[in-house]
Amino acid sequence: MPKKIVLAVGGSGGHLFPATVLARQIQGEVLFMGAGLKHSFFFRQSEFSYRDIPSASFRKKNPIAFIRSMSHLFLGTCKSLFHLRREKVDLVIGFGSFHSFPILLAATLLRIPRLLFEANCSLGKVNTFFSYFSKVVSQFPIPDAVQVQRLPWNNPKKLSSQEAKKKLGLQPDIFTIFIFGGSQGAVFINGLAIQVLQKLDTTLQVIHLTGSERAAEEVKKVYDALSLTSYVKPFKKEMFILYAACDLVFSRSGASTISELIYFEKGAILIPYPYAGGHQEANARFLEKIGGAIVFVQKEVTIDDLTSKLREISSKTLAANIRAFKEQEKALPHLLDLIYE
Repeated sequence: MPKKIVLAVGGSGGHLFPATVLARQIQGEVLFMGAGLKHSFFFRQSEFSYRDIPSASFRKKNPIAFIRSMSHLFLGTCKSLFHLRREKVDLVIGFGSFHSFPILLAATLLRIPRLLFEANCSLGKVNTFFSYFSKVVSQFPIPDAVQVQRLPWNNPKKLSSQEAKKKLGLQPDIFTIFIFGGSQGAVFINGLAIQVLQKLDTTLQVIHLTGSERAAEEVKKVYDALSLTSYVKPFKKEMFILYAACDLVFSRSGASTISELIYFEKGAILIPYPYAGGHQEANARFLEKIGGAIVFVQKEVTIDDLTSKLREISSKTLAANIRAFKEQEKALPHLLDLIYE
């Protein structure tokens, strides 16, 4: 049984959210290692020990930038070797992205057992590279990966739809759409949503996370002009309140978003971010396959298509399909079982 476990992560929410959930379940000492942890909005420095490890992307066309990247990766690998040896680590769990590359490389060189967690519906480049030397686990059915039960949410308070809407200042019995573009917001989603809502003649209200203060102010003015009841903020940590309050989600399809939609059993209209290496489309298509989402491709989507789909969509049917999928997941092994086997 491993006594000390390193979680190799990046500073973004998509990698830190599942790592944080897992860290709270692990019996033993946990150390986070990765790039950007010191300044990450999503990492709880007061709760976990960590080491900031330099890293960089390989994709640098400029020769000077490429050399600089290689130097960061070399330094990150050296620092990882030092910390992994000094801490006498028993297991390293990688959560993907180039942020985890130096730690996983050092663990491979030191022959420390490695487990790769893939949050998306297809393997990323770093996890693909290290999959030849490590065991891969995923919450989705990925070839050559062990599928495990979905990680639980961070102990959300159970709220009824009416209670959640009341907390947000919304009407208790009106159909509610939750719009957001991920932890960093999405200009395209913000603009598209406003255009669609301007054309709809359906009675509804809106929850909208815009990603920035300026965008929140502009979007709020539009909703007020349309006499739409709305809750508009740049970002909100208590996402469970927003999910409890909504009937349908309109968003991108990052790994965290897909997991949240499944956990909270919310149907969605998804427009994958087209510049993420195909991960978001794979995620969206998976949720569409199990009957939990309607997917539109960004370069093909039109205002008329979206408006028409919103008029005819059945959020209850999408939610029921997700619920049926979750029942099948109960037979899968738990990630902790693989860690302590």
